[in-house]
Parts: sequence; C-alpha cells; structure tokens
Amino acid sequence: MTIIEKFIALVCEIISDKRYFYSQDRETFFATDCSDLILRCLKNAGLPIGKATYTGNMLEQLKATGYYDIFKFDKTKLQRGDILLKHISGNNGHVVLYLGDNKIGEAAGKKAGLRMK
Repeated sequence: MTIIEKFIALVCEIISDKRYFYSQDRETFFATDCSDLILRCLKNAGLPIGKATYTGNMLEQLKATGYYDIFKFDKTKLQRGDILLKHISGNNGHVVLYLGDNKIGEAAGKKAGLRMK
C-alpha cells in the first residue's frame, strides 16, 4: 500500500467509524472538523504537515514542507488522494479529500457529519 493509499484508507476509516463526530471544538479524541480529519490522517500516514492546524494555515504550512504540489483547482485533472482546500478570506474555508470516481470524503458540518459522497 502506498503512503497516499494509507492516507485515503485512514480518512475512510474515520468517516466510517460511528464513534467519530463533527465538532470544531475537538473536545474529545473522536471530535473532528474538516481540517483535523485531513491533517490527522496525513500525519498518521507518515506524511509531513508542518505547523498546519486548521484550514486557515493549511495551504501555507503544507506548501512549506516542500512535499506537496500545489495547483489551482481543475476538475478535469483530479486524482485520487488530492486534497481540495477552499480558503475564503476572513473565513476558515473547507477542505475535503478526493476519493476518485467523483467522490469525496469530508467532515461536512454538524448537520451532515462525516461522510463520503
């Protein structure tokens, strides 16, 4: 299993585990939000995350590791394992994992929870 497949498997494992739930407060081990889900799984797969802690600093910190290729979004070139980060000025934005076959994995919010769609 490649390191990217390990990362993807970890994201899918957390999403599928009903003990995990969406929370920006991260008050327990099982509480996660969109950035924590991605960063936790990157780190546990053995990938560098630098000092990334939330979507607001994720792009800058992942880029600083020198490990990631950063591209502008192009739907026609998505590859399994791509991290899609939407940063909105004045807002933390959102981050999801592209799973392939037009599917994503994400911690979507309190109402939608953790999901693959």
